[in-house]
Amino acid sequence: MKQLKSWPFLLLFAVFLTHMGYLAWYVVDIPIGDDWSFLEDDALPSGLTLDWLFKRHNEHIILWTKVQHWVFLKIFDWNISLIQLFNFLLYGALIASVLLVSQLISAKFSKWLPLFLIFLLVQLNWENHSWAFQSQFHLVVIFANLTVYFLFSEESPSLKNIAIASVTSFACLTAFSSGVAVIAFLAIFFGLYSIFITKKYKAGLMYCGLAGVGCALWLLTHRPVGYHSPAVYPWHFEFWAFFLNLSSFGLGLDGIHTKLSAVYSLVLIIPCAILLLSEHHLKDRRVWILFATVAVPLGMIATVAVGRAGTGLGASKVSRYSEFALLLTPYTALAWALLMEGSKLPYRFAMMPLALFLMISFANNWSWEPAYRKLNLERKQGIQCLHRKLAGVSQEKCLTIYPWGIPQSYLDNAKKLNVSFFQKLNEEN
Repeated sequence: MKQLKSWPFLLLFAVFLTHMGYLAWYVVDIPIGDDWSFLEDDALPSGLTLDWLFKRHNEHIILWTKVQHWVFLKIFDWNISLIQLFNFLLYGALIASVLLVSQLISAKFSKWLPLFLIFLLVQLNWENHSWAFQSQFHLVVIFANLTVYFLFSEESPSLKNIAIASVTSFACLTAFSSGVAVIAFLAIFFGLYSIFITKKYKAGLMYCGLAGVGCALWLLTHRPVGYHSPAVYPWHFEFWAFFLNLSSFGLGLDGIHTKLSAVYSLVLIIPCAILLLSEHHLKDRRVWILFATVAVPLGMIATVAVGRAGTGLGASKVSRYSEFALLLTPYTALAWALLMEGSKLPYRFAMMPLALFLMISFANNWSWEPAYRKLNLERKQGIQCLHRKLAGVSQEKCLTIYPWGIPQSYLDNAKKLNVSFFQKLNEEN
């Protein structure tokens, strides 16, 4: 019987390993895009300095990604292939963190949740999986989910859990810019939860105070990025059009369709609205935990909308942002599960139509190979370009691995640090 109950987990694990197998087959040990920023003079060549750790990359503090790359420099000579594979394992930890939080919402349904977590492994998120720089996307979600867990895992939050949640909140704020909206939302939810559910005002005040200070410091040290489009806020239609299109991306809608995206959003809005408008459900602490959990991806999608809506709706379908939106899939299943438990209806009443809807919506998103194969070829072309450049027979810019042309200082620092890809270039020259 146990084996029968564990088959959803085994299926999820099998899909995870298959996806990772495709990634491992096509990884290439060469930096691309923002990976090269780690070879700036004040980055890895200068060591693990506080100035560099807290220096913003665009609008983001990516402290933990920088620490990760420094560790990989010291142990593995900054092997880009290994970092990509490690990042995919981090993505596995992200999936595990969703399962962890789901135990607080519906322990009964959580054994079936892996069937909906499988949709997190579609090919939409290929960009974050094939780019060593992108671990920040995984880390901000992991730290956010851990914050939810430690805030809400006890009916009466202990000082220990508040302290741990404060640490994970700091980690979330310093992992990626979306963390500031998430922690602000969680502070509001936890404050209301402390007032209306637990009646533990001191715990609520303590966490909200610490989270408020952290968010304030983040905002006070933030400076607009000159070459980015102006921020677009929720009182503009463009914000909501972007928000809806990115949200529907996580439910399998690839194209830009604002009205259809609004229809897609109903699959999450309907169960949440029923739970919110029912006085009986609002007294259930699990409903509060669900709302706090859903606030994580919604807060992240909102920050992307603020920062990128000005560039047009096309940015709402950029691969890397799908990671936040894809979280709506398992959380939608959890919302319906909680509603079914309250109504005494069997899970299949909602889950079978939901699963069918998602299978149809994601039907064209299971081919991992094309994107990874294309990137593999581009990076091998970049390596050949670097061979010619280092041999002095060409002054090419190697645009397939760095669209703006690789500065000579980056190559000098790669040589100075004797990083993995440079060792291989020297061996083959």
